[in-house]
Amino acid sequence: MSYQQPPFPPSGQPMPYPQPGAAPYAGPPAPYAAPSPYPAPPAYPAAPSPYAVPSPYSAAPQPGRPAADPLSGFDQADPTGSRLPHFNADRRYTLENTRVEFFQGRNDDFITLEFNVLESDDPMLGAGRQGKYMIKMGQDMSLPNFKSVLGALLGYGTKDEIVQHVTQDVARAALAESQPNRSKRVLLTTTSTTTKQGKPFTVHNWSPASSAVAAPVFAAPAQAFSAPAAPPAAAAPPVPPAVPPAAAAVFPPAGWYVHPGQPGAFHNGKEIVSEAELRSRQSQGRA
Repeated sequence: MSYQQPPFPPSGQPMPYPQPGAAPYAGPPAPYAAPSPYPAPPAYPAAPSPYAVPSPYSAAPQPGRPAADPLSGFDQADPTGSRLPHFNADRRYTLENTRVEFFQGRNDDFITLEFNVLESDDPMLGAGRQGKYMIKMGQDMSLPNFKSVLGALLGYGTKDEIVQHVTQDVARAALAESQPNRSKRVLLTTTSTTTKQGKPFTVHNWSPASSAVAAPVFAAPAQAFSAPAAPPAAAAPPVPPAVPPAAAAVFPPAGWYVHPGQPGAFHNGKEIVSEAELRSRQSQGRA
């Protein structure tokens, strides 16, 4: 586009400005009206969403692995779950049982006991929380550990009592759906130690919160005959009369007078003594 300089008017005459839009001052062309000498860039597709279907990943799957949806069944998942914390080492708890159950995992079998925490000195697992004790079956201490905690739940505090009363039938009944040990209380003390392989391990020491066997209560036998009358009680000895208190001694004693010329002195017409001396004589009966 060329530009021509308009002719200047003679001296003293105004510059003849053209009307808006008229040459040579026509408005500039629209900024995007003229065709661009460059080709338009290609239209790129929008980046896929990291959660778009069918790919559920934010990154491409690894070579050789099929694409899978990790959130399959998410809408049916239970947000509460059943993963309760374990009891921490070197702590004391008062617990209330809520469930005893056996379940088979993918590789191992377990007996799990779940509890409500009533009291504890554990700031991470205090009163009102829940905890669990898991026993991995198939090990040397699996059944002894279950027998120990079950015996404490049933109120047995000694080894002999547990061996005598906690039988296989009792243990099998504890796993029943009726849950006969629900709401029973037990005391737990945990201590930290290490295994022979040097790995940390928590020892669970269980004890009953109450005695299993209450003291028997016997009813008083019915009396088939009238009991003989009790012999009369011996008469109490007579109470001796009270001795009246001795009358306070009068000071100064009879025959003694305050000395008019010596303050604090007394006389009997024959001698003059101080008050202390006169009181001493009076206490000894010599006044």
